[in-house]
Amino acid sequence: MEWRCVVCGKHFRDSKEKPAACPLCGVLSEFIVAEEDYERPSGGMSTVSKTSFDEAMELEIIATDKYHAAAESAKKEGDETTRIFFAALARNEFGHQKAIKYQLASRPGVKEG
Repeated sequence: MEWRCVVCGKHFRDSKEKPAACPLCGVLSEFIVAEEDYERPSGGMSTVSKTSFDEAMELEIIATDKYHAAAESAKKEGDETTRIFFAALARNEFGHQKAIKYQLASRPGVKEG
């Protein structure tokens, strides 16, 4: 069966059971639907929402960069456990960026109000 996350658009192929959570954005299974039931978001978003998404993206980029820097510092110090930890956090933040990009791309235009 195929599934889709309604928050970030992540598509799951050949999964017999509904995932417990989205591995990309982390939302729980209540936001994951069967592919045939998926409806892409439509319509624009408010100016306030667009600003919120833009600000969130900036924060995710900053966090990703900081986690990459921390991982690199740990690598230089020979601390592999800490390097792996911060590299994993950077991947999570990058997943958040992809979720934000999906929302912005799937809801083009800003509606007044």
